[in-house]
Amino acid sequence: MADLLSTTDKAFFATVMGDIFDTFKREIIVHKEPQKVVSNVNVDGYHGYGESSNAQNVSYIPVSKSFFAMISYKDDQKSDSDVDTGIEFSKGRVRIKVEQEARDYMVNGKTEKVDIDGKSFKLVTDDSLKNYFGTKYYVFFLEVEN
Repeated sequence: MADLLSTTDKAFFATVMGDIFDTFKREIIVHKEPQKVVSNVNVDGYHGYGESSNAQNVSYIPVSKSFFAMISYKDDQKSDSDVDTGIEFSKGRVRIKVEQEARDYMVNGKTEKVDIDGKSFKLVTDDSLKNYFGTKYYVFFLEVEN
């Protein structure tokens, strides 16, 4: 069976997809579950000194990383469905397309939120692979946090 595109054509289109991503990419910040740090396990209570009898020995360190993504806001931010995927949109939905490194970071562990354009969004779907002649991107749908 003959292939419609030559190897050279496929390589060219893969390069074009990379150029499109680089042209339209914007920064997003992915926030993961914070790290819990216990500073002192053996804390005795000191009663009668006007303060809490139990010293605070647990702290949380925020964990986040920035990536680049192509961001697509639905023009009509009302309830509707996407024709291509059949996914039901509600108010405040956005679609992001990311590269492998961002996808791996988002799916490993708990992603608490994604900051885009000063707003916080939560993941509402798993990733879906989009393969453009070997250039791979991953699509996630997010919903605005209330």
